[in-house]
Amino acid sequence: MGSVSDDFDVMRILKSVLESINHSSSNLNSLNEVQDKLKVEIRGRKFLLVLDDVWNENYSLWETFKSPFKDSAQGSKIIVTTHIENVALTMRSFETHKLKGLSDEECWNLFLEHAPSTAMDIDALGKFREIIVKKSGGLPLAAKTLGGLLC
Repeated sequence: MGSVSDDFDVMRILKSVLESINHSSSNLNSLNEVQDKLKVEIRGRKFLLVLDDVWNENYSLWETFKSPFKDSAQGSKIIVTTHIENVALTMRSFETHKLKGLSDEECWNLFLEHAPSTAMDIDALGKFREIIVKKSGGLPLAAKTLGGLLC
């Protein structure tokens, strides 16, 4: 599943999960129908669902979202990634893990790995090291993207 971001449309996300299980598109038009069908499909089955870059802190939306998954097999997991600590608190997570950003050196090396070697020579590029590392903010995707932009 892709990034959720601030558009936490429960119907759209649950329908997408259902369609990925069935490997076909769904013509269900109400949230209740989608929840019921998903509940039937998941009942007794083990799953791993990853929701990336979630911003929504609305407790009632989360409860609506989680309801079809309650009868799944033991060991099923929903993993949520977020930059907002309150999202994890709203989910009533069992465990939260705060990830550290890359060090300046790791950021720089990742940037260089994805920058085309023909764009500039390393010495010339080194003049921008501090700016590039700062712009990356310790985020691997940012370092890779900045390197790739030189293409």
